[in-house]
Amino acid sequence: MKHFTKKTASAPAKGNTSINTRRRGAALRVDALRLRFSARSFLSLVAVATMGSLGWALFGPLSSIATITFATALCLYAQEEDSRAQAKQVAHLEQTLRGYADNIYFQAETLTTTYRMVDQRFTLPPLRHWALSPDAASAMTTLALSQQPKTILELGSGASTILLASLLRMFGTGHLISIEHDPVFTEHTKERLAEAGLSHFAEVRYASLLPLPLSAATPSLDIAGEDDIAELSRQGRHLLRTESQTENEQERIWYDLSAFTDISDIDLLVVDGPPHDTCTDARMPALSLLHHKLSPTAHIFLDDTGREDEQRMIKAWEDAFPDLVFTDLFTEKGNTLGRREA
Repeated sequence: MKHFTKKTASAPAKGNTSINTRRRGAALRVDALRLRFSARSFLSLVAVATMGSLGWALFGPLSSIATITFATALCLYAQEEDSRAQAKQVAHLEQTLRGYADNIYFQAETLTTTYRMVDQRFTLPPLRHWALSPDAASAMTTLALSQQPKTILELGSGASTILLASLLRMFGTGHLISIEHDPVFTEHTKERLAEAGLSHFAEVRYASLLPLPLSAATPSLDIAGEDDIAELSRQGRHLLRTESQTENEQERIWYDLSAFTDISDIDLLVVDGPPHDTCTDARMPALSLLHHKLSPTAHIFLDDTGREDEQRMIKAWEDAFPDLVFTDLFTEKGNTLGRREA
């Protein structure tokens, strides 16, 4: 659900490693195993010859024969153990490769399903790695088709922005607002929307990441309305100007709250930002600050929920917001769906 490409020079190429690359890596590991075991075999032969020579020199031919026999038996036992270990490791690698192949087939299948569900003018940017996986795109498409949300708020723009805007074009109604902290990528996503003829259904808003007061990261924070949001924003800007702010205060960073002032009745909230490495529990403030803006039938689509921070976030949200129920979607990178109980 995140960006089309990672915006750092050191980032890996877009998309997950191909199955051929994984096969080559596995083959290299098998070759390394064989080389290691061949080296052990050679050393074993050297050890047998050395012990035989010593036995002959010290105790005569009969002792040498007994020594060689004993050493050979030990070497054969060690070789057998090595062969078993090699067989186990090769079997594990084969099982891993089968898992990779099965998952790639499943991802390709779900991507095909997604394209069948969306109109023919729709083309997704490359998926996986920093972007959402095909199974996540399929789950998001199924959700949108069943709920047909009128107002969608997305935290973190990317491939999902194009997907959701295409679905709104199919519905002929609705609006998507995508919040993006990176000014370069904000413009990039806007260009992609314009190229696809989707600008009428979606807008991308730049919102820099600013400090928040510690209370804003508490899921149980009681937000009554825009006055409370404005006060939190004021406190956050004060922290930005204060040189004596504490380490904990510096760790609480989130989108500029002024970007959300005119948003209300959110039918679908997509949480895929800020980036994981922004600070500890980077996405925790989302519901604290936006819960009062959700519509009575709102759904929440969470990305990257296989990570520890997101698991902790979901547990905190379940405790703080009893009106919401969260369900694991069991996707490749982890996605969770939240919904308001009737």
